[in-house]
Amino acid sequence: MKILNVPNVLTILRMVMIPIFIYVFFAPIEHSMLWAAFIYALAAFTDFLDGRIARKYNLITDFGKLFDPLADKLLQISAVVCLVIAGVLPLWFLLFYLVKEALQVIGGSILYKKGYVVSSNIFGKVASVLFYVATAAFLLFNINVIWKNVILIVVVGMAVVAFAVYAKQFYEQKKELDKKKEPGKEDIV
Repeated sequence: MKILNVPNVLTILRMVMIPIFIYVFFAPIEHSMLWAAFIYALAAFTDFLDGRIARKYNLITDFGKLFDPLADKLLQISAVVCLVIAGVLPLWFLLFYLVKEALQVIGGSILYKKGYVVSSNIFGKVASVLFYVATAAFLLFNINVIWKNVILIVVVGMAVVAFAVYAKQFYEQKKELDKKKEPGKEDIV
């Protein structure tokens, strides 16, 4: 399969939009947060669009499997870092997010080396959508502390649920792969 199909071009476009988002976020221009929110929303939309097109037209590639989630995470981390620097979000949220992502990358890498790729699931998708919506809200609106904390608790709660589901998937798949490698267990599926 070709690397440069429409979904992969959208993924590359999303990666190109990250430094543009950061520049506009900190630019001394009128309504910079509004423009940054627009760029962020557009980039987030490419995430939805590339996955939908790839699945519908069977344009899934190894490039897309690797770079689509990488582009998502880089966009999300960039937005959180910007919002923390601007004093909109607390540092603990960034630290939580970085630790969660690091654990998922480590777990995914372990399984990938054994020939298994952890697929996204509904919990991960819902957590991602909540994250995008919350980030856009923080970019667009001056949210009071109480509502900000409620939003962060919901986002973190859903991220923990998604992480738990991925951790269960990881554990079950690793256990299955380890069984296949035990001597005398080759016939067990």
